[in-house]
Amino acid sequence: MLKIRIKLFFLFLLFFSVFADASIPGFYVLGQLGTADTHQEASHAAAQSINNKMAFTGRIAGGYQFNQNVAFEIGYFRFSDVDFSGIDGVPGQNVSLNQNAIDFMAKPMLPISCNVNFYAKLGLAYRRANGSAFVNGQSYLNYSDSWNPSFGLGFSYDITPFVPIDLAWTRIQRVGGENNLPSADFYSIGLAYYFG
Repeated sequence: MLKIRIKLFFLFLLFFSVFADASIPGFYVLGQLGTADTHQEASHAAAQSINNKMAFTGRIAGGYQFNQNVAFEIGYFRFSDVDFSGIDGVPGQNVSLNQNAIDFMAKPMLPISCNVNFYAKLGLAYRRANGSAFVNGQSYLNYSDSWNPSFGLGFSYDITPFVPIDLAWTRIQRVGGENNLPSADFYSIGLAYYFG
């Protein structure tokens, strides 16, 4: 009988550690810093060289966590400028392309322990770019604003029930023709605060 009670006790502890709701449902804010591969190439502007195609990127977001398994998030990305030199092969013909995006993401979560969560993200991102060039009668980097599917994966660790830290990958997937920006991959570390 004692052995059965001990086994039941440890099963309870295991269940609690796996399914405990460590994070606090409610509103939260999130800041993420990292690097993004914008998949820009010198050939996109017939340029002689390109700098910062993979460079510093930041994202800030606000969201609402409904329970331990579902949240919704709205975020803003600011990508570092990508510098093209020698557009259309013309020395001294340079341009900086800047990009930003707003995303709307559903965030399903799977608690792995009382303070570790695995999550996915799925939604849409609205992207904009500025920095087109017109050289020798040809337009380069004249991207249109567009809606694109966005998705990602991540892990979070609750330092406290109110403050998790996370590691994440987010992709904004290009759809459409050449006038739409190439896909972008964002690799980040982030810190959030839950208001409860």
